[in-house]
Amino acid sequence: MGREEGPSWDLLNYPKHSGLQRLTRDLNRIYCYHPAMHLGEYDPYSFQWIMADDAAQSVLVFRRSAGNETMVFVFNMTPNFYSY
Repeated sequence: MGREEGPSWDLLNYPKHSGLQRLTRDLNRIYCYHPAMHLGEYDPYSFQWIMADDAAQSVLVFRRSAGNETMVFVFNMTPNFYSY
């Protein structure tokens, strides 16, 4: 106790740190403004894997739905570009 320190705000002067802050901000906005991101978490019909077995290319794809909104998420875990 008593040795806590606040965030090192000066780190935001570095592009990698400020970029991570912007990414987190943008993802939080998407989460708040799109019901498909946060409604129906316990409803099995609100989530569906589209591609979960592409270990060779390290790509994951899933769908989230809520009401009239459907969102598809594609994650490429490599620096390579793939066209589907």
